[in-house]
Amino acid sequence: MKHLVTGLSALAILTACTGEQAEPTAPEAETEAAAETLPRFTVEVTGTGPDIILIPGLASHPETFATTVAQLQDRFTLHSVHVAGFAGAPAAGNDGETDILLPLANEINRYAEGLSDKPSVIGHSLGGLTALITTVEHPETFDKVMVIDVLPFFSVLIDPETDEDAIAPTAAFLKSTLLSQPDEVYEIRQREALAALTKSEEALEKSLQWSLATDRNVMAEAMHDVLTTDLRDKMSGFAAPLTVLYARDPAIPNMDRAEQQFLDGYSPVPDVDITPVDGALHFVMYDQPDAYAAAVETFVTDIE
Repeated sequence: MKHLVTGLSALAILTACTGEQAEPTAPEAETEAAAETLPRFTVEVTGTGPDIILIPGLASHPETFATTVAQLQDRFTLHSVHVAGFAGAPAAGNDGETDILLPLANEINRYAEGLSDKPSVIGHSLGGLTALITTVEHPETFDKVMVIDVLPFFSVLIDPETDEDAIAPTAAFLKSTLLSQPDEVYEIRQREALAALTKSEEALEKSLQWSLATDRNVMAEAMHDVLTTDLRDKMSGFAAPLTVLYARDPAIPNMDRAEQQFLDGYSPVPDVDITPVDGALHFVMYDQPDAYAAAVETFVTDIE
């Protein structure tokens, strides 16, 4: 059982907050940034031009996309989401909830509907899954969608034959384990998980601090939601053009099988571009910043 807990912790915390690539910090915007607070997230708005919403992963800070903001803010308006309860943010509307992802996706939709034009979205891991859910539930929300290293059903990385019902006991067990860990054990397990997700020691240390600042109850429920959300049967009706980036590296366990799961999981999407990022672990923006920036540039080329 100890091996199961350790392995699942590394998998299920695969979006477990991150800092910026080595030296970068949050860029100073060339235009005045505006902030908006909603029940389940806050938004900082930077730049000018067509709208792009940026959604980071589990326990992650919006700084996850700091280099993306720096790259695009002279041509696009970037809406950087900070999920309530993650990385030091108050739990707010996510406090005490037993379902976080779907309400979050619905609130993202309401925010997008309030913009003057249809936005595009870039989401990493849990943020990518949120973007997928939003598009499935509200097909007219986004102009284009990019998701980074997330599958339509994450739990196939644990068991390729599983489904929502079969994974439910494991998800519940992992949630209770995360909530019951003493603080010192929690910090050790978080460090272990993060070490498997990025090659940057500085990013690991910074992300660990964000993880420790995350509301544990919100994190545990969000992790449970990721494990039990299966969108595979809905991919054939996906309404927006979709770009999928996934990490490809010899250090990733069962890489061949994982790669096939990305290809199989997204192949039903009518308009999809599935692209590996070689030499990267889960946080591709830190491990291969140039390749990531090039992929982002391709994604935004025809956004008007």
